[in-house]
Parts: sequence; C-alpha cells; structure tokens
Amino acid sequence: MPTIALKQTPMTLPIREYRHPVSLGALLLLIVNDHCLKGAGVAPGWLTGKLSDVAGMIFFPLLLTALWNTLRFASHLRRRPSTASNIHLERRQLIVSITISALLLTALQTCPEFVAFYESVLATCYFPTVVTSDITDLIALPALYIPWRIGNQIIRAQEEQNPPLSPRN
Repeated sequence: MPTIALKQTPMTLPIREYRHPVSLGALLLLIVNDHCLKGAGVAPGWLTGKLSDVAGMIFFPLLLTALWNTLRFASHLRRRPSTASNIHLERRQLIVSITISALLLTALQTCPEFVAFYESVLATCYFPTVVTSDITDLIALPALYIPWRIGNQIIRAQEEQNPPLSPRN
C-alpha cells in the first residue's frame, strides 16, 4: 500500500510584531526605567515619567495584537488545527490595539475616576500600583506611530509572502 507524505509546516505563535527589535527595546526601556532609573536620581522625574509613557505607547499596542493572535491561534489549534498556521497580524487588529492604547493613556491622565478603577483592578490582581496623572504625559501619544509602522511593515511582508488569490474571470 502506498504511503502519502504530508508536508509538515512548523507552527509558531503569530507574535512577530511583539518580537520586533523596537518592541523589545521599548519593553526593556520600560523595565529599566521603571525599576532602576525612577527615583534613583539618575534623571529628573519628569523625564523618567515621559520615557515610560513613550515606551509603553510603542510596546503596549504590539503586545495587544500578539495576545489577540495568540488567543486566535490557540482557538484554531483546538478546533481546526490545519488552519492555525494561517493566523496573521491584520490591519484592523493594529488599529484597535493602537486606539485602545491611546484611550487608556488618555483616561489614566485625565480621568480620576478611571484611575481609581484601574488601580483597584490591578490591586485585585495582586499587582498594586499608584498612577500619577499628568496631562503632559499625553505628549507620548505620537509615539503610537511607531507600532503603526512596525505593524504595517509586518502586514506588507505577510502579503508578499502569501499574496491574495486573484479573482476568477
């Protein structure tokens, strides 16, 4: 009886945007800044605060898209394993994650009621934190252009790798 060889494609988590060097660099900056620089007298407090905000605006949207696609990937593995490798970053995910990031930063800097809610949620999750609201932190919002560029770069690469099928005539 003849055997049929099936082509095995490696399945990897669809988190390419999260592993981008700029994203990982922003995460590293956020960690070093928050745990080593803030309050150490190395740099003024206003500067370390702005560094955290900019790093967060670069990193957080890409984390959201990676989490979204990881959940989709897991769902496909459970229900339709053969389609799990088709999970890719989509432009709508990028738009939603950037919008959520912008709204979150804006709410944390301008709405005391939201800050109280946010702090209580984090405390419930055993991650107590104190948010210092400062409207000037909104200067970090233009940094959202960086994850937009990274995401679109990845989306274009995906499209080149897997061009859409041409319509039938």
